[in-house]
Amino acid sequence: MIKTTEYNGNQHLQPKYMNHLKIPHSERFDIMKKYLLLLMTIFLVSSCIQRKQLGYTRDGIQGYTHFKNKDPFAIYSDCHDTCFVKMVDLQAEQEAGYMVTIISQKKDFFFVRFDYPNIGQFWIKKGDIGLNIRGLVSDDEKNTSVPIYKKPCFKSPIVANINSPQHVPILNTKRNWVYIEAIVEDGNEIEGWLAPFNQCGNPYTTCP
Repeated sequence: MIKTTEYNGNQHLQPKYMNHLKIPHSERFDIMKKYLLLLMTIFLVSSCIQRKQLGYTRDGIQGYTHFKNKDPFAIYSDCHDTCFVKMVDLQAEQEAGYMVTIISQKKDFFFVRFDYPNIGQFWIKKGDIGLNIRGLVSDDEKNTSVPIYKKPCFKSPIVANINSPQHVPILNTKRNWVYIEAIVEDGNEIEGWLAPFNQCGNPYTTCP
């Protein structure tokens, strides 16, 4: 005679050996934490890889041309991955340079969008685009010094504190930080990373 067992719907259908594999609640909690940390790490790494493949710095870093003088400089078109073709020497406007937005970068060039109609997007050599350092204004309306960091991070050591306003070239970008060359009080030049809050991409104002 075959013996049968009635299933009432509330029983857990699992082999008997699973009873020997029960995990304590404390260990389950630790496993869940490790699993969540792993998922977060995978997500962050994948997003960083995607951003690196696209070559984007950040669509929103603003600067302007002719920040040193009104001498013309070249703008280029990209011919695939190996060369840049000179298009024309860009003349300055009457009062200042052209405002641009940095879209991406490749080798020694920035790909920028001119914030003017009928100009378009071109490649410009790094260093030919600048910005104004935006200082914090105190109650007596005097600009305070601005920190320049060794790395694009607020926890990074400060290379120097410089006075603002000051027109500086943009040599590189990472996320929303810019790598610049600036002059300190003793007249020497230093290089370092400028935080987003201290950037002013308008040649006509210090972005108060």
